[in-house]
Amino acid sequence: MIPGLFYCQPEGDPYFNMLFDDWLFEQVRSDPQLVCLRLYSWAEEAITIGYNQKLNRAVDPELLEGNIPIIRRVTGGRAIFHDPSELTFTLAANLEILDPEWRSLSATVSLISEALVEIFQALGLSASWQKKSDRRFVESSEKTLHACFDSVSRYEITCLSGKIAGGAQRRLGSGFIHQGSLKVNGVRSCAAIGQEALPAPILPGGSLLPLTILDFKEPMRTAFSRRLSVEFLETPMSPDDYMFLERRLKDFPKLSLSRRPVD
Repeated sequence: MIPGLFYCQPEGDPYFNMLFDDWLFEQVRSDPQLVCLRLYSWAEEAITIGYNQKLNRAVDPELLEGNIPIIRRVTGGRAIFHDPSELTFTLAANLEILDPEWRSLSATVSLISEALVEIFQALGLSASWQKKSDRRFVESSEKTLHACFDSVSRYEITCLSGKIAGGAQRRLGSGFIHQGSLKVNGVRSCAAIGQEALPAPILPGGSLLPLTILDFKEPMRTAFSRRLSVEFLETPMSPDDYMFLERRLKDFPKLSLSRRPVD
């Protein structure tokens, strides 16, 4: 097994969470041998939008409550409302670390989905990945806003309560980054992006206790280590890296909505 870096970072500032992922993507594009797995959560509510989304079509300013941060992700996909009950993960690597048959976009996403199903099952959740995309909501709905958890795309994870994991991947050169949201504690509604509430899945025995980042830590590290043949070692952030990112955080883009209805 080749060595990899594993970061476990609970209750992160929303801007820092996205900056850190941007930084990981930069690192793996410059180092073909580097592979990073990150598990993190959110200190406060935030909205992230996909790399190619238009802000005022992704978020309705008239329905936005409070001063919720809105941040553009490094990956694509639709808007997501993140809350402190969500767990999020990032896999960033150079494609050179994968066997050739796993380097296509569909193969890489499939590999990640299979690892997630293994993780959920280890925690007692009956989950499976979607064999094909469900596009019915596009044809049947007149909604302007469509959140990530409105529908299920191929390889995304569902259980009896509905979609519990969504993800998006981006590639530049031979580097790739995959970001995934794990709504194992339920989906909270957010009218500003059209995200509707879904209940948390029920654990064996009828338990509804929230799953924490510590519950996922070892199952995630183990599943991805085995499937990628990478020994992910928990890695604390060095003081120098932390200071570097803190300096960059001051200039990290902060999106601002114009107060007008969505077109």
